[in-house]
Amino acid sequence: MIRIIAVTLVFAVAGCATQQPAEYEAATEADQRIAAMIVSFPQAPVSNEAVVQLIFDLEEFVMTDLPFAISERAGVIRTLQDAVSESMQGDTSAAARSRPSADHILSMVRDAYLDEQALGSVIGSGQAINEQAFGPIIDNGQANDDVYAESSLLRVTHYGRLALVAESPDGKQFACFDLADSRWIPAPAEQAVELARNMRAGLSRDNVPSGWPCAVGSNQ
Repeated sequence: MIRIIAVTLVFAVAGCATQQPAEYEAATEADQRIAAMIVSFPQAPVSNEAVVQLIFDLEEFVMTDLPFAISERAGVIRTLQDAVSESMQGDTSAAARSRPSADHILSMVRDAYLDEQALGSVIGSGQAINEQAFGPIIDNGQANDDVYAESSLLRVTHYGRLALVAESPDGKQFACFDLADSRWIPAPAEQAVELARNMRAGLSRDNVPSGWPCAVGSNQ
């Protein structure tokens, strides 16, 4: 039995592997939603209230997306929120004059939107550190006594926004995150291996194995 804990991924600067597959198809509702958000992104100048709303919309997008690289993505949002808060302080000191301008903050927000969109076109993997229990996952529906210690590192891979897969330390058991139910569920090892092979050829719904236990690219 694997006890899956909340996922914290590390990007390439800290050893996370990120791979662009041979082909990419923006096939998920989330990919389409972030693309639409970018199309409607306002041009400068905009009010502070509008920038705050843009950041709120991005935060809401991340919260409803597959939970990969959560700490990193949340960190980007916190940076944007801090920049806006700092820019809205009213003093005229030298420190205030060195704060980022409204146009610069808007550019930062736009870049964050584009970075979010890019995550849907790559395969990213890293070690997930156990932090918050999602509850036990029972391999093939059968309980066993092989419970991995909470300090164990689980390899977690996201295939764009089509699938999020966790692998046990021994590489024998797998789980996928079902966005429709917001929980981890068991995934047959042979299907997980097939998914990885197919997705490296192209990120597409057509490359998800038949019978894959998790909803693909949707939180509906």
